[in-house]
Amino acid sequence: MSNPVTIDLFVEDWAHEAFLVPLTTRIGCEENFEVAIHVRSACGGHGTAIREFCNYQQLVEKGVAPGPMPDLIVVGIDGNCVT
Repeated sequence: MSNPVTIDLFVEDWAHEAFLVPLTTRIGCEENFEVAIHVRSACGGHGTAIREFCNYQQLVEKGVAPGPMPDLIVVGIDGNCVT
């Protein structure tokens, strides 16, 4: 394995983070690549995760996003409040 695939993660809460970080890492291992995951948002619920992601997108568009650009962005939102 060479350079890790960098992933920015936006999720609603710690449970999503606790599920998606190992899942993403396992997928990387099964596909024979290393992953480096940076959790950008993992508390505050649906609204906060979406707001943080939208703010992040605006920073990317302006070219002032914090840190290097990721190879992949994962947004984890569940539907438990919507029928």
